[in-house]
Amino acid sequence: MPLCTTGSGGIVLAAALMASAPTTALAQTHVDWWTPSIAFAGVARVKGSAEADVAWDLRVEGLFGEHAHARLGAFADLRITGHAEVSGAAGLSISLPASGNPGNGGTFVVLSAGGAVHDRGGAAPAALGRLWWGLRAPPEASSHYEIAVGLWVEARYFPGDGTVDALAGVSVDFYALALPVIYLASAFSPRRR
Repeated sequence: MPLCTTGSGGIVLAAALMASAPTTALAQTHVDWWTPSIAFAGVARVKGSAEADVAWDLRVEGLFGEHAHARLGAFADLRITGHAEVSGAAGLSISLPASGNPGNGGTFVVLSAGGAVHDRGGAAPAALGRLWWGLRAPPEASSHYEIAVGLWVEARYFPGDGTVDALAGVSVDFYALALPVIYLASAFSPRRR
């Protein structure tokens, strides 16, 4: 199946999920916090017997509301597995402060649910649920970008054939990935006088 067909199915799915979001809450504010991240995961596909794989994710998440309180948001992600299976997903997330100083950063739990379309030799729809736990903090007081580093588990259910994918992984946002390069560049740059 051509990838463009899967992509258009993902766009239709994302539009349907976003249409069901609480529109009054979203209409009253803009995206207060957003995070693009990359994730590496182990995958176990179970249908009768288990099959192991790995996966890479690119994910963008936007959250609405104050950083120190529970926040509603939305996500979209693109995944490719070691067996070259491509999928796109979208859905809703809720972020809950768990510990620390949530106004300036701390530990958060993020629960996500949504739908996905996989290219498995044909379009294969799936429902998903995810639990993410980790550190989230803005790099600057005025920034709407949120540094997010954490661990997550996810399950995807394929109603067409009863398959379940169980995933566990680690995700790191792009700013956190760039920090070692930024620090090295500042350490070796000539000092201004």
